[in-house]
Amino acid sequence: MSIEETDMPKSEPQGNNGGAAYIGQTVHDLEERLASKIEEAKEQLNQLNVRVQGFIRENPGTTLLCAIGVGYVIGRLASRR
Repeated sequence: MSIEETDMPKSEPQGNNGGAAYIGQTVHDLEERLASKIEEAKEQLNQLNVRVQGFIRENPGTTLLCAIGVGYVIGRLASRR
């Protein structure tokens, strides 16, 4: 049995707002499952940002030369049209 089969209810709720309630519950369940992964991704991005800022402070010349090089390449690619 797959995860999709165990996580999904067997039938949708019935009634006037049954479909809306089902969608709302599904969105809520998805939000609960993804909340921890989103927080983990935020923390990893924050750590990466700190490392990049540290590298830039320690190597400003290298960073500037890389930025110029990337800008040149993007400019050349954009001018090919």
